[in-house]
Amino acid sequence: MNDAQPGAPVVVPSPLDALLPPEMARRAEEVGAAKVAMDGGRLVALAVLAGAFIALGGIFSTVALAGTDGAPWGATPSC
Repeated sequence: MNDAQPGAPVVVPSPLDALLPPEMARRAEEVGAAKVAMDGGRLVALAVLAGAFIALGGIFSTVALAGTDGAPWGATPSC
């Protein structure tokens, strides 16, 4: 239910708002409770997407460091 007056600006909290520790703990609890209540299909889809993003990061790292052995500058593979 919206109690704001007509024409009043709507304030939406940013995910980057600085929070004090007690507020941060409350927010983490709210987010965790929302995730627990999520239906199974959506949870599986989000898990698959999370794995895909991690894999894309690994591919990017491999491509970015390819051919940098012996380079006197920048990032080089440590293996």
